[in-house]
Amino acid sequence: MGNAYSKVSDFVKEYKEIIEKNANLTGISLAWGMYSSLPLSTLMKIGNEAIDYYAEAHLYKWNAVIHTIGMPFTACGLIQLASGILNLRRETAKQFSLAIYLLYGGHYALLFPTKPVITYYALYSIPLYLAFKRYDKLCKSTLEREGNSNQMNTSLTTTITSSFSNWFNLPLIYNALTICIPSLICQEVIGHYFAGDIPSRPEGVLNAIVYAMYFSVSHLF
Repeated sequence: MGNAYSKVSDFVKEYKEIIEKNANLTGISLAWGMYSSLPLSTLMKIGNEAIDYYAEAHLYKWNAVIHTIGMPFTACGLIQLASGILNLRRETAKQFSLAIYLLYGGHYALLFPTKPVITYYALYSIPLYLAFKRYDKLCKSTLEREGNSNQMNTSLTTTITSSFSNWFNLPLIYNALTICIPSLICQEVIGHYFAGDIPSRPEGVLNAIVYAMYFSVSHLF
């Protein structure tokens, strides 16, 4: 219990430090999240109409609960996947993940009741914390990246593997895929198939990207 409290305490401390160092990022992310409903409304359904559309594929409680269990893992994997593809350094990856977390929260806060929004912030702080821990292990800091760059300039190790490593963070991408792919498969098979709901709809991908996390907490209320 003490070890768990220590980990949570460390995350809260690091989270506060990132917010304090990036106050503008925090405000901008929340503001963009609140503003996002306007451009999104030209592309798709938003708000309660979008949730109703998403719920059509999650009519059974079993499927909705599996969704609630699986989505934090999916979110954890996808945010790491994006950071790995962009090959962000450790500090930037954390800022990017925090910005996405707040962006979604800002969008939800403007459109939905307070309790589900607070639950979103609480539940999805867990994958955010886990992503931070992976960045500490699998992302280079600014100084480490500069050191590697200098070393590469004085050597001839220009292999295909090293080239891909310069473009992408392959260990982080691999770690992300091992999290999000099994999670998505479990949600589709254990959730949709065994519950008897319709499969996830390809035309609903954009709707799922925006509202899957909110649905995972909203059906609890």
